[in-house]
Order: sequence, then C-alpha cells, then structure tokens
Amino acid sequence: MVLPLPMIGLERAPRGIVMGDFTVKSKIWVCCLLAWIFFLCGCSMISDNVFSSKPSAPLDRQIDNWVDTTGNWLVWDVNDPKNELVTWSRGEDAIQIKFSAGAELNSFSQRAHTLSVKVIQLSNVSGLNSLIQTPDGIAQVLSQPVEMIPDGLSSSLYTLAPTNVVTYSLAREENAKYIAVVTGFAELIKTQTVRIIPISVSVQEQAPIDQKWTISDYATLGVFMEKESQPEAVRPSNIKLDVRLGEEAITQFSASAS
Repeated sequence: MVLPLPMIGLERAPRGIVMGDFTVKSKIWVCCLLAWIFFLCGCSMISDNVFSSKPSAPLDRQIDNWVDTTGNWLVWDVNDPKNELVTWSRGEDAIQIKFSAGAELNSFSQRAHTLSVKVIQLSNVSGLNSLIQTPDGIAQVLSQPVEMIPDGLSSSLYTLAPTNVVTYSLAREENAKYIAVVTGFAELIKTQTVRIIPISVSVQEQAPIDQKWTISDYATLGVFMEKESQPEAVRPSNIKLDVRLGEEAITQFSASAS
C-alpha cells in the first residue's frame, strides 16, 4: 500500500482571496484602458493647427468713421507716434467706392446730365489743395493725367448717368496717403465738388502664438501651455467710400476705415 506524499508548500490559497485579487487587477486595467481611450478621443477632437507654432489669426479690426462736417476721422489720431511705424505698401482691393447718382444729376438748362468723377491717390495733398482753389484749377485736375497732378500716384475717371448706383474696387497704391474725389459739376465750386480724406493708420492687436509643445503639453492637451505675445500690427487702413451725387453738388460723403 502506497501512502500519498505530503504536499509541502503547495497549499491552495482560499478561493475568495484569489478571486478578490483578480477583480482588483481587472478594475485597474479597465480604468487604465478607459483613460487611454478618453485621451485618444480628446486628441482627435483637437484642430491640427493646435500643435503648430504658427501665429493665430489677427483679432477683429476696429472700424473708424469719417466725419465730413469736421474733416476728420472719429477715432484715428493723426499725431499718434505709432503712425511712424506703418509701411505704406500697395494693397489690392483696399479702396472701395460706391457712387449713387440722383435723378436730377448735374442739372442745367432744366435737364439732368452725365457727370465725370475722378478718384485720385496722392502721397501729399498740398499741391492738389493749391489747384482746387479756383474753378479753372478744378477743371485742370479733371482733364489732366495723373502725372500732371502734384504728388499724384494714380487716378481713375468715371462717367455716371442719372440714377446710376455703382461700386468700384481699387488697389491702394504704394505710398498713397490721401484719396481725393473730384467731380465735374456745371459749377466747379470747391466745397460742392471736391472731397479729400487722409488714409488712416490701423493699429491692430495680434493674437498670441503657442510655444513649441513639450511632452507635458501633449499629456495635458495644452491646457497649461504658455503663449508668446505678439507686437501690434500697424498698417494703412482699408477704406470704404459712399458718395451721393445730386443736382449740383456732392450731397453726401461718408467713409469708413478698417
């Protein structure tokens, strides 16, 4: 008769202890798995450009308005030191002009007539101001090419008929600091037929850019990431003009800058 050998050191652990340990470990693994899934889902919802160091889009531009009665921009300070920082570069479609002609446009001899309108961009306005003091000088500005106008950079000539409503877009020329609208009414009186405005300077706050991402930034999805501040953008404003033309004069002249 063979007696069974004693099972030294191989006693089986109680069933409850084994199952409890397995349950704890399973919960830990499930929590880790869920945390990893949530992390991946969070990363997938982040825009691709979040991980780049490119500058953010500029903030909304401030709108300024021209006050025709005073001949000044409402907000822009012509003496602001920041004006010296601007580069007067060319800007495509930076000037927009809307002309609205009345039914009695340029009336004389009891009839409405077409009207010539010239839009001139200038680097300096003193020479033009000297010319438009007399009707002959205004007629000279209307008839001569831009090369004959002191400090003129470009000019565009339009012919409007009664009830016309038209809009034109122009490039702002390099070094253009003024816009003049000169109209050829039957009586060439400066206050009724000419408007000149300076192109204002826009000082625009720039959104900060993100620093280069580190491992900790990826782990926290960039929540604690620092941003690098950017200098303000100083540039010539984009100009929109609204010009209403009546029987014998410019009846309304408004402008906005952005």
